[in-house]
Amino acid sequence: MKTGFVVCRVFTLAVALIAMLS
Repeated sequence: MKTGFVVCRVFTLAVALIAMLS
């Protein structure tokens, strides 16, 4: 459960970062 939550957060942050850089 905890690991899944962390992965989801990291993925969301990564997508947001890519969106800003694009």
